[in-house]
Parts: sequence; C-alpha cells; structure tokens
Amino acid sequence: MARKEKKTGLPTNWLILIGVVCLFLAAAPCGYVWNKKQIHDLGVQIRTYETQLEDAKLKRQAMDRIWAGMLSHAYLEDQVKRLHLEIGPPQLDQIIRLPEMPATPTPQDEKRYAHHAASGEEGRD
Repeated sequence: MARKEKKTGLPTNWLILIGVVCLFLAAAPCGYVWNKKQIHDLGVQIRTYETQLEDAKLKRQAMDRIWAGMLSHAYLEDQVKRLHLEIGPPQLDQIIRLPEMPATPTPQDEKRYAHHAASGEEGRD
C-alpha cells in the first residue's frame, strides 16, 4: 500500500506566534508616539502653571506695596481727614504701660504685681 504524503505546512502555533510578533511590531511605535504626546502635553501644562505662578507672585508683590502704603501714617491721616473722622493719636493719660515680668520673678516683684492688681492700678508707676 502506498502511503499518502502529507503536505508539510506551518503549524498553527507558528502562525499564532508570527501574528503576535507582527502585532507587537505594529503597536510599539503607536505607544511610543502616544508617550511622546503625553510628555509634550505635560510640558505645556507645566509652562502654563509656571507663568500663572509668576503672575501671582507679581500680583502679590504689587498688593504688598499697596498694603504697605495704606499702613503709612500720611495715608492714614489723609483718610481720617477725607472721611471727616474726628480721631487722633491717644493722649498720654490714655496710654497704659505694662511692666515686663522677668523670666523668674522675685518675691518683691510678685508683691508689687499683686498690689497693682488689687488696687486697680494698671501699670501706672
């Protein structure tokens, strides 16, 4: 009996392997391009945030200068005059001076402070 010879072709496993390799070779450049686009987008976003930060710093400096100007005595006096407020600096008898307590008070200091608190005198020496 004569034997029939089978055609020898590529096995199915080899076809699947070749398909997977071709798929990887086609997908790798797409991933590379996608990563490059993401890096570019993040760079643009960082530059945008850096410019916003610089703008905020400049605004903060301008506001600090305005605030410092508003705290000046000349500006405050002009505002008092403009608003017709009848206020001025305190009189000497309206100023209360509080003595500084040393780090470790002596018994004499404690008696003096207790005497001031009991007599109702607030720091008047």
